Amino acid sequence: MSFACQIIASTIKRRQQITILTTKLLNTREGGIMATRYLYLVRHGNYESQDPDDELGGSLSALGREQAERTGEYFKDFPITAIYGSTMRRAFETAKIISAHFREIEVQPTRELWECIPTIPPRFEALFAIKSPELTPDKVAEQRKYADIAFDRFFVPPDDPYDEHVM
Repeated sequence: MSFACQIIASTIKRRQQITILTTKLLNTREGGIMATRYLYLVRHGNYESQDPDDELGGSLSALGREQAERTGEYFKDFPITAIYGSTMRRAFETAKIISAHFREIEVQPTRELWECIPTIPPRFEALFAIKSPELTPDKVAEQRKYADIAFDRFFVPPDDPYDEHVM
């Protein structure tokens, strides 16, 4: 069975320093629209400085916990069907606070959602070389693989005939 995935609408909202990107993906199969996946991408809340040796990063600050709580309150009436969260500490804490507004949904942790720089725009190569010398072409290529895996996993239409609302 073939399908076409089309991003038909994306909106960005800034709420209490948490960015919410909503993307609507349509699944068309053999002549008709079947189901839609709505993706709600939420950036983690404000966090405390991290120990440079701690791979999982810093924890949410009091402000970050409040931001996550307000985001959960904002989404509480949405028909969320799944919540995924990066295994980075601040992101997972944000997802857990939001998930408290959805009784039967557990956060599904995934490494695929770690922050990354999948490409450096050609006109900014010199700036990145100065500001982030650790971002070698090999490192950027490695991070691009993670971005591609995440895109292939999350930016797809649902398999079944029901709409999905995924955060």
